[in-house]
Amino acid sequence: MQRLSLLILAACLSLALTKSVSTTEKPCEDYCKIEGQNNQYECCDRNPGRCPTVKRPYCPQIHISVRSCRFDTHCEKHEKCCEEPCLTHKVCKPAIQGPRAG
Repeated sequence: MQRLSLLILAACLSLALTKSVSTTEKPCEDYCKIEGQNNQYECCDRNPGRCPTVKRPYCPQIHISVRSCRFDTHCEKHEKCCEEPCLTHKVCKPAIQGPRAG
């Protein structure tokens, strides 16, 4: 019985140690209300950079799989949640770094 107790204690300590390892991700600083949800919020921090400028003379008929998003936090750290003129929703796109060309 004592051996089983020690085994359970070891498993619990192992689980606690894996859960308590610090992460490099920063805590959320900005929260936005979720539409249609009463008093529900989600992280909407901004990733660095800006959305690429998209100018299309027409929308292609070929549809590729893109990840839809509402905020930058729904995308990878190197991406931004951007408007896409040919779609009805925002999508994740590689962020552009530096000043706007102008």
